[in-house]
Amino acid sequence: MIQELHASLLKLHDNLRRSEEMAAARLKAVEDEKAALEVALREERAKTAMQEKTMHFLRQTNIQAQSVEIELRNQMETLQKEKKSQGLSHTKEQKIRSGLARLVENDLQKQVATLAQLRREQVDEIRSLSIQLQGLEVNRVPLIGGLITVLSSQGASATFTSLGNAHPDCSRLRADFYPGWEAPGGVAIVRMFRITVPAGVRQKHLNYARRLGNVVQRFHGTSCRSACNFILDPKNAAPCGQQGCNLCNICLQGFKLGKTSTRFGPGVYFSKAATKASSYALGTEKKENGKKLRSIFVAEVAKGRAYITKKKGFDASRYPPVGHDSVQGEVGKGLAFEELVVYKEEAALPTHLVVYTIP
Repeated sequence: MIQELHASLLKLHDNLRRSEEMAAARLKAVEDEKAALEVALREERAKTAMQEKTMHFLRQTNIQAQSVEIELRNQMETLQKEKKSQGLSHTKEQKIRSGLARLVENDLQKQVATLAQLRREQVDEIRSLSIQLQGLEVNRVPLIGGLITVLSSQGASATFTSLGNAHPDCSRLRADFYPGWEAPGGVAIVRMFRITVPAGVRQKHLNYARRLGNVVQRFHGTSCRSACNFILDPKNAAPCGQQGCNLCNICLQGFKLGKTSTRFGPGVYFSKAATKASSYALGTEKKENGKKLRSIFVAEVAKGRAYITKKKGFDASRYPPVGHDSVQGEVGKGLAFEELVVYKEEAALPTHLVVYTIP
């Protein structure tokens, strides 16, 4: 009994340490991305300021040109009147015209020189900001890639953020993804996305997780519509956002409880093993250049007090058993891979989507 308690304490300690590491890595990623985005934002603001100053200068120049044009027109009218009344010579008229033209030309040259100086100063500022941004990349600060929005017919929206290879989430997820594959040859991560769900969905999960605790990371397999092809070409294809697409619906609404199950009852099923989740992701399979691609979710799961069993299934009047919040099936005689089942939709939150090739 003491040994079992000791083993349970060690496991809880390991889970706590892992949760702390995950939280620290995510916090570091957010801080790094915030720094990079602030520099990029300053660069955009500098460009916008330059455009605004240029437009202001052009407007002022246009106003001045109109004034000069009016002045020249008045001068010409005066000259024509003088010519008629005093017989002004053609040569004198030409000299006056030439003198006025030189004055206008000199004035415009000064204005152009001023504008060029302003542009040089702002280009230098933008170049300096660009160098800072490149420096962040050189120092391997994780920068995010493109942003893809999932829109539903009801107006809800979620986003997929493409993650670069240097992002700390990627190294952590790779370490969790690859172990356990029976046939690892040909299995390779192609791209990863971080998911931002609607604020209401996220808040429900956070409230639940704070109340029950014991938050872990797990994989989840699902399906998607055949027309939902953004995992193949994120730059040119968007998520479909249709009600019949499980992948899009999970991003927009969170996970939904299964209706029936012969194993651990109607709940949402997760696994520590990506290969197990992949067996439920056949419905996401697409083909690209002769390769088969699938995608699985990474989820943050608040399991609370878990009922732990090594049986493949069990009879129960209710799921989870009284006094528990989830069921955790351990590897044993009945299970080849660990499974975790929660019975509240707000217990889990999709955080990432992993796209990978399979043999």
